[in-house]
Amino acid sequence: MNNEITKEIDNIIDNIKKSDIYLDYIKILDKVNNTDEIKELTKEIKKINKQLVLTPSTKLEKELKEKEDKLNNIPLYLDYKDKLNELNNLLLVVKNKIDNYIKEILIK
Repeated sequence: MNNEITKEIDNIIDNIKKSDIYLDYIKILDKVNNTDEIKELTKEIKKINKQLVLTPSTKLEKELKEKEDKLNNIPLYLDYKDKLNELNNLLLVVKNKIDNYIKEILIK
């Protein structure tokens, strides 16, 4: 029975990987990873976030907000965020269906 479950899970994962949502996400992610401006801004944002954890500062918060605003004004990055949300929603639907199915089996 374990092999059957594993096979079905593999089928679900394969179907997700073949979906238009996932394939579009991978294409956009590749573009994002090859865009220096986005890479640099995300690197700077991570650095500022780390600094803020250690030393709270209104100056750093302002700088962080400016970098985030700049990043969020890049159309490719917005497309990436939209596609990531779409993919996450798809995964959440699959997870919820599996959870509900398991609950139904356990209740019976």
